[in-house]
Amino acid sequence: MKKLHLLAVLFLCGSCFLACNKEEETPESETDSFGLNEEIAMKVGGSIKVDDTDLTLAFMELAEDSRCPEGVECFWEGRAVVKLEVGDEENVVIELTSRAGHPDLAVDTLGNYVYQLLEVTPYPEEGVEIATEEYEIK
Repeated sequence: MKKLHLLAVLFLCGSCFLACNKEEETPESETDSFGLNEEIAMKVGGSIKVDDTDLTLAFMELAEDSRCPEGVECFWEGRAVVKLEVGDEENVVIELTSRAGHPDLAVDTLGNYVYQLLEVTPYPEEGVEIATEEYEIK
């Protein structure tokens, strides 16, 4: 009988330990948030909520990165194109382009909100492959 009680106590302690650990974990679907007119950084696959609105932004993918790598002479400066999913009641995908001398390509307006791509990192280097999950936008 003592063994049964000891087993029950161990089971309860183990259950409490597991429950406590689960509460501390953040679900992957949960988003961080930011206020309007704030600069934010997001990794590919990341999403974020705009405080005091129903808007969420998600960095879906880097659709193109043809920027001239450091250490290489190029005839064209190249560009980086990102796809953002902007959602409130409906989700809309917008593309923003970072290209030297063309700041207008890095801006899009939906409704009352203006979205501006400030930077795509890391910048390509000659002979260095960049993994998709390493990309970050501001």
